[in-house]
Amino acid sequence: MHAVLFYFEPDPDHLVEWREASAKVRTVLMEHPGYLEHVYMTVREPNPCSMFGVIYFDSRESMEAWVANPDHREAMVAGMGPMIRDYRVELCELYKGYTMADHVPGRGSKRYAELPTGKASVPLPTR
Repeated sequence: MHAVLFYFEPDPDHLVEWREASAKVRTVLMEHPGYLEHVYMTVREPNPCSMFGVIYFDSRESMEAWVANPDHREAMVAGMGPMIRDYRVELCELYKGYTMADHVPGRGSKRYAELPTGKASVPLPTR
């Protein structure tokens, strides 16, 4: 599994414009072949509307195709204008992943059960 990690600071004066562009790109993302899931969250520092996100893909090829997607490229170019003050993007390969359900039977979210994360190689302590 592969992931795009990104942090960005929208310009507060362009939040409406940024939200519209973001919603459009998110719709395209969710139809992209190999897309698995995305998570966005607000980060309060250094800007109260800063964002951090992770987008999961089933393969490197799918992730790289997303980076090259024309609708995504258009949004990236627009973001280099007044909508975004700063950003950082990292393309990653997931080495290992696990959920609570892997270590605590009967607990944990079913939401993550379908993601191909593999099993933890190091056992965690149990109660």
